[in-house]
Amino acid sequence: MEESFSRFDDKTTHRYFVITHVDSNDDVLIVNRSTYHGFNSEETTCILQPGDHRSVERTSYIPYKRAKIEKYSRLPKERLERDVSLELYERMREGARNSAFIPHECYLFIMQH
Repeated sequence: MEESFSRFDDKTTHRYFVITHVDSNDDVLIVNRSTYHGFNSEETTCILQPGDHRSVERTSYIPYKRAKIEKYSRLPKERLERDVSLELYERMREGARNSAFIPHECYLFIMQH
C-alpha cells in the first residue's frame, strides 16, 4: 500500500496522494483529486471512481497541473495513511507521465523516479 494524506481533519476532502517514493533529497511528488464534472477544463488523464480509494465518493480526476514536489519530512505525518492500492498508485504515476498539464519540473521528477 502507498500513501495519501489530508491537509485537514476531514479525511475525504483535500486528499493528496504521494506518487513517488522519497528520494535522497527528501522530495516526493504529490497530487490531489477533484470531483469530475465533465468540463472541458478538467483533465481526463486519470479518472477515479468510487471504490478506487476510500476517499472517492463520486467520479473524480487528478488535476496534474496542481502537482507539487514537496519535502516528505514536511508532510503531516499524523495524517499520512498507507491506504493507496498499488494499482491506483501506478495509474496515477502513469497519468503524471502522460499529462499535458503537469508542471515541467514535476514531469522531470516523475520520469526520474
